Amino acid sequence: MNETDIIVHGQEAFQHAEAIADRFTGHLVHQGLIDLLGTSSLLHTDFPLYLDLLKYARCLEAIYADRTRIAALASCGAQSPIGPGELRSRIEAAEALGAIKRGAEAFAHCESLPEGPVRELERFGLGVSAELLGAAMSTPPVDFAVHARMLECSFRKIELVKLLAEGKEPTPFI
Repeated sequence: MNETDIIVHGQEAFQHAEAIADRFTGHLVHQGLIDLLGTSSLLHTDFPLYLDLLKYARCLEAIYADRTRIAALASCGAQSPIGPGELRSRIEAAEALGAIKRGAEAFAHCESLPEGPVRELERFGLGVSAELLGAAMSTPPVDFAVHARMLECSFRKIELVKLLAEGKEPTPFI
């Protein structure tokens, strides 16, 4: 992270993850927050980052709420119920409301991913996030291009996502 980058609502985000009733959904949200903090320093932007961890945690919770769907998407062969056309519409609607910025870049990033479970999870995650953020209408707008790259980092841990979504305990790595 740069000196000019700002992270807000960090403690509240982790408290939110701990308060999620479904233990496995809570684990997925918690891991997503850790992934965000671990990868934010790898994001090279020409401007300071403004990361609202509580907004991100709420998006992750909404994405992971349907663990059955997430497990299916994390398995090869399942397709997101949100196709490219619908994803573009959701992003454009949220951007028109002022809830997000750089939506076109987020869409392009998603569609440039190789075909497979990570792209299907990314489509689903961005579609759910755009809808949630559009309904919340809070300021400042979320940088959706950054949001997309952070979601991708979490989704790349496909086996962990699949295990937790299926309600299985991951084995500790030694």
